[in-house]
Amino acid sequence: KTKDNATMTCRTAVQYRINKAKVRQAVFEIDNPEAQIRAAVDNVVRSSIPNLELEEAFSNKDSLRNEILSNVQMAMKEYGYTITNVLVTDLSPDRALLQAMNAQLAARRQREAAIEQGEAQKVLQVKAAEA
Repeated sequence: KTKDNATMTCRTAVQYRINKAKVRQAVFEIDNPEAQIRAAVDNVVRSSIPNLELEEAFSNKDSLRNEILSNVQMAMKEYGYTITNVLVTDLSPDRALLQAMNAQLAARRQREAAIEQGEAQKVLQVKAAEA
């Protein structure tokens, strides 16, 4: 949840490789490295998103990505994994919130269209009165 109580889904992709100098650690010292990476990513996301409002979360995807990258790199380095890149592939609000946002945008557009139609009618009446 964001600071303004919006529930969000965050999907990420992590690119990594094994450091050749630490193959022993990568193979024998960690069980299920992908789960460890996923847990580290989830931990950063769960601690970062609640500090942001919904719109801030969308506009700060790069800073979220950088935070995930640096934290996961530090967590996995000792086990021989080099995290090369993290992508925030999808950051989306809850379906009900998304529908409410779309309804709000549609209402705003309809209001603007009604204002424009009113202005057009006013111009037509003025032109008709002048004629």
